[in-house]
Amino acid sequence: GILNILSMEMSDQALAIFDVEAQEDAGAQVREVISRIHPDDAPRVRETWRESRARHAEHVVEYRIVRRDKSVTHVQVKEKLDHIDDDGVMTMFGTLKDITQWVESNQAIQTALL
Repeated sequence: GILNILSMEMSDQALAIFDVEAQEDAGAQVREVISRIHPDDAPRVRETWRESRARHAEHVVEYRIVRRDKSVTHVQVKEKLDHIDDDGVMTMFGTLKDITQWVESNQAIQTALL
């Protein structure tokens, strides 16, 4: 797994970007959200989260999400570590932005310039 995440509060908009429905079981929802991270991006996302925790620092990471229909969405996540309690439980706050259109536009420009 990426990290031992017990729960994750997300807005309806963030859940829609991840193509995940709100669930009563917090653990199941976390597993589904994390399962959407593109397998090629998961190691980088995992390392970013670990570094953020170790440094108690804000981070920005871009990665791909694989939706249920197998389409790919590019996201940018900006998170800040707020607190780590004595048991190692983290509280983080952040934003999630769908940057798919921006990424695809940049890819089209790069292709046109070649």
